[in-house]
Amino acid sequence: MKIIYTVLILSLGIQLYSQEFKINRDSLDLFDVSEKVELSDDLVENSGLQLVNSKIYTFNDSGGKAVVYVLDTLGNSLEEIHLKNAKNKDWEDIATDGKSIYIADTGNNYGNRKDLKVYFFDLDSIKNNSGKKEVEIREVRFKYKNQKEFPNSKHITDFDCEAIVFYNNQLHLFTKEWTSNETHHYTLDINDNKKQKLKPIESFDVDMLVTGAEIIDDILYLVGYEKKGIVNLYQFQKSKDSDLFFESKYKKTYLGFSPAIGQIEGITGNSENLYISGEHIKVGFIETPQIMYRLKL
Repeated sequence: MKIIYTVLILSLGIQLYSQEFKINRDSLDLFDVSEKVELSDDLVENSGLQLVNSKIYTFNDSGGKAVVYVLDTLGNSLEEIHLKNAKNKDWEDIATDGKSIYIADTGNNYGNRKDLKVYFFDLDSIKNNSGKKEVEIREVRFKYKNQKEFPNSKHITDFDCEAIVFYNNQLHLFTKEWTSNETHHYTLDINDNKKQKLKPIESFDVDMLVTGAEIIDDILYLVGYEKKGIVNLYQFQKSKDSDLFFESKYKKTYLGFSPAIGQIEGITGNSENLYISGEHIKVGFIETPQIMYRLKL
């Protein structure tokens, strides 16, 4: 009886959340999307997606191997890239400028990290490799200038980060804020070898935990989830005279309920398609595997 009761409560919760937010905002429930694929067991905790020349680059977060997995756009595994002298302390997102791949070791759930960094390697370095691919990496280190406390307590910090994107010769970081539920926008100079002190250039009250970012045709896409499990997608139009996004019009879209669609962590795409991925998730007796969705733009 207890099992049946729990399943009914969770199912009812999904229905109520869906009904409520389909009324109050745009809706595109990933649960109903037909173009989706279950990713391999190597990517149970996939976090971050990056589309490059019809290939998708991804990895596992938080203590996984220092390996980037390359997939085709149908989710099939193509190859693995092993990063020499890199450690996956808490990899969270991935970006590209078309020449290099950038990997954000910026996860900071406890708010106590003083070794935040972005690894990167050149795409040319893997073109002619055969068999097991290994690459030399470089890194850019940083800290948040406005962070004054390092609490070492889980899920209270506003200096976690799971979303980066490369745009106009800079890396752009968007924070995952456990207390305020806002996000702050920072920029990082990839050519500065010194440890950089980042200052926010803008902020927005997203009322969710931001887990992924992409920019397509001057539109910033932010994906994330509310603490009660509702997944949302924001779209922000770039300002005309700057690389700011939060002072213009925006659109918010409901994407579903985490137990039903996965723990959404990755987003990438081009002018035709948007790819969104989620980690394996289990809540009570509802379990959803790691999935990648494709949406037409």
